[in-house]
This record gives sequence, C-alpha cells and structure tokens, in this order.
Amino acid sequence: RIIAGLLGNPTLAVLADAGTGKTGAELRAIELAIASGEIARGKTLVSAPLSILAASWLADMREFTSLRGAVLWTPEGNDVELGEESIVLGDLGPPPSGWASVRSRAGAYYRHRLSGYIRPKITTLDGRPDLWEKFHATWKEAVSLEGVKTPFGPIRARTKRVIETRREFIRSELARPDVDVFIINHAGVRLYEDLLTEHALEWVIIDESTQIKSDASQSFDCHVNISRGAKRRNILSGSPNPNGFEDLWSQFFFLDGGLTLEVCKQDYLAEYFYYKVQGKRDAPGARHGRVFGEYVLRPDKAQAL
Repeated sequence: RIIAGLLGNPTLAVLADAGTGKTGAELRAIELAIASGEIARGKTLVSAPLSILAASWLADMREFTSLRGAVLWTPEGNDVELGEESIVLGDLGPPPSGWASVRSRAGAYYRHRLSGYIRPKITTLDGRPDLWEKFHATWKEAVSLEGVKTPFGPIRARTKRVIETRREFIRSELARPDVDVFIINHAGVRLYEDLLTEHALEWVIIDESTQIKSDASQSFDCHVNISRGAKRRNILSGSPNPNGFEDLWSQFFFLDGGLTLEVCKQDYLAEYFYYKVQGKRDAPGARHGRVFGEYVLRPDKAQAL
C-alpha cells in the first residue's frame, strides 16, 4: 500500500507506525521510478538522522532493492594550510608601562586586499568577505598587576587557507555516475544547501520529518530550498505531531507548498485553531500587559486533520 501510494502521489506523507516498512517501501518506489525513466539516476536525496544513514537506509537498500547508494557524510575534518613566508602584518605599538608579565598570543587576523586595513575579525559591515585575506598571526600581550591585557609590538603572520575537505568530498560524490540515491543527515542539508541545490534534485525525502516541524528553523528553509524544482517530495514519520497539530504545517508545506494546509502558518492557525487566552503578563513600564495563551484545535476541524 505504501509503494502504491508513493507512486500514485508525488507529495505523499508516509505517516505509518514504526516497524511497518516505510524505508523499504520508499526505496522500492524509488527503484521503480528510476526503472520507468521518471526519475534520473543520482537525482534522489534522502535526508535522515545520522545514526540511521547506514544502519537503516543503506542496509534496506541492499536487502530489498538493487539500488546503489552513497552517504554524503565523512568523519574527515577540514584541513588548514599555512603559507611558508612570515610577514609583518602591522604594529600594535610599544608595550605599556607597569606591566607584570608578557605572553605570546596567536589567532586570526584579516587584511583588506585593496585598502590594506587589518582587523582581528570581520563582520558584514566590513564589506565583501572575499576582499579580506585571512592570516594566522602572532603578537605579544602585556598583563598589568590589575589583570588588564594590552597587545603590543609587531603582528607577524602567515597566510591561512582552509581546505574544505568535506565540501570537496560531497561535491565529488554528487558527480558519481554509478549512484542511484544519495543519503545525507539533516544537518548536512543545512551545511551544503548550495551544493545540493546546484545538483537539481528530482526526488527529496525527509525521514523523521519532525526535524522541520518549526517553520522558523533554518533546517525547514534549507529543505524547502533544495527541493523547489523536484518532481517528488515525501516525508516519513511515525509521530509527525509530538507537540500538537501546529507541528504539521511546515511538514506539509514542504510537500506541496501550502495546497493541503494553507500557504502560510498564520492562515493555517486561523483556519484550524482558536486562541485560548490563559492570562496576562505585566511588562515593567508598559501601559498594557501582554496576553498569552495557546492555540487549541477547533472541534469541527479535528476530523479533517
């Protein structure tokens, strides 16, 4: 029944209980869709908890299908490459008088490629980040008897470049022609949203879809973004609304863009709930207290959900 439902509905929510075969059914439906030519090889992504990527999804893939899968995760961290030549990046001035001790410090410094300005850190107010060159720097710091720390002397530095090993791994995996289904953890979707979007996915599945139950979360936004052009989208969960029916809206919006449960969260709340006032909080200095309460499902809408 799950396989038939998946093939017949491109935006199906599979909300079957644990142990009823959601994973195996999803994989068999993917295999049939690829065999029919509806979905291209390597254009399906499963987003699931890290702990079950291999233990559940890859294991079921081998047991129930002939699909080939690849996990878009590696324990290998990023590498840091330092330039060989040390330069004097700037000078913090002479040491202060009355210091009790001096120690060496190390950290990041940035230099603007055009103006030559240096900063210990940069923000969005400092303009385009690609115009700032990053360095690994060392300098001296004087500490007074009162514990006041004052940096001084020349800033010696070497260029610092981060080799993003994980991004390169994922980029190379996505380019593999022998993979049918890619599997990634939920956090990976957030970290590598741009690479996944560029891959032009055709089928996106979220296992344990309560991961995106908050419409204010970055995880929700990223999963929606990577699947905008997809032909098929599914969610899998045995308990999609652990904290109440409010949790459903974002999961169904991911599926069909609001066709089932309204196009925005406020419209959904207005249509299916009423606001039950529980009290009022008095804010210091405010003319009026702040009303607080909870959204309660309307009895006439309970059957619809």
